[in-house]
Amino acid sequence: MLARVRRWGMLAAGWFFVALGIAGLFLPILQGILFILIGLLILSSEYVWAHRLLARVKQRFPKLAERAHAASQSTHSWLHRSTSRLRALAAVLQHARLQERKLVGGNNAHPDSRQRLHPD
Repeated sequence: MLARVRRWGMLAAGWFFVALGIAGLFLPILQGILFILIGLLILSSEYVWAHRLLARVKQRFPKLAERAHAASQSTHSWLHRSTSRLRALAAVLQHARLQERKLVGGNNAHPDSRQRLHPD
């Protein structure tokens, strides 16, 4: 389920950046080529045609390819750190929830424990 949501999110983000790039080709305030390339980078993990198109761009513009690779590595490490922190936070919250359940409804809990933990 999570993999499916992630895939759809990546596809939506990729197509969003491509559409933003196309709009940027006509609007002076947006960098059209940049957004198209970002969208193709995202879509290249799902579509062969996007991967091939990026390969052609890398051959034609090697310096741009080096900079894009460096940005990709930086983004990958940032995402890895962020997801690791989110997983740690989720584990702490789950542990806290389990501890609260033990205090409120456990066999060894004081009969008035619900009233002491949650004064209403």
